[in-house]
Amino acid sequence: MNKDTQQTGRDNNKSNLRGIIEKYVHNCGDFMDSNAGAFAVLEDIYDIFMNARGIPCDKATELLLPMFLGRAHAAYTNAVLLVLSGASPECFMVIRGCLENAVYALHLQRNPDSQRVWLERKRNNNARKACRNLFTYGNTHKTLALEDTTLKDAVDALYQKCLDCGAHPNVDGHLGTSVVTPWGCNVSMCHPGSELWKRALYATTNGGILALRVFGLIYGSRFDNAGVTRTLDEGPRPMS
Repeated sequence: MNKDTQQTGRDNNKSNLRGIIEKYVHNCGDFMDSNAGAFAVLEDIYDIFMNARGIPCDKATELLLPMFLGRAHAAYTNAVLLVLSGASPECFMVIRGCLENAVYALHLQRNPDSQRVWLERKRNNNARKACRNLFTYGNTHKTLALEDTTLKDAVDALYQKCLDCGAHPNVDGHLGTSVVTPWGCNVSMCHPGSELWKRALYATTNGGILALRVFGLIYGSRFDNAGVTRTLDEGPRPMS
């Protein structure tokens, strides 16, 4: 049984939380030192997001767009942090958020009336219901399908994989990180190198790339002029 699943008492000299955080930090450093090529791919995707965020937007029609791009970038960055630390199921939760920010952004831009619905979501219960009904998985992904069916299929496939592996409390995310103990089944919080971790690393790289591709549908020629499209075409590939 892993040390992080054993130490559940409060009589240690060092708190359990401090210990697991130090383990996460160690794992991140170890990955960067031992997998320079793989980390370079993650860095490339981060840099493409940064380049995209420097592209001007029309304040009259795209006021919300930079927020969604920024949140997608933040989600990608935190997914990298989680997967390098060894927290695989939680990584899938966050990369799902990266994809959702991209798809929501496209839906908002292609359906301008939806922006007010999104902004007024907290006004009352009816407003919450209207927003929930407008931004369903089916509606947002239908908008994506109208623009690029191949990209929509790729986003769908990764989104469902995220749900399987930890974004929802489903079998793969739970059994892939559990160990049998004398008291029943316990969960390992830190498991770099496991099969689920490998899938999380793939999901992180692929999620960042796919999210940028979706934003490319919105930014259009601005991505081309800034070199974002070329960098995506010639640059990083998902890591298996």
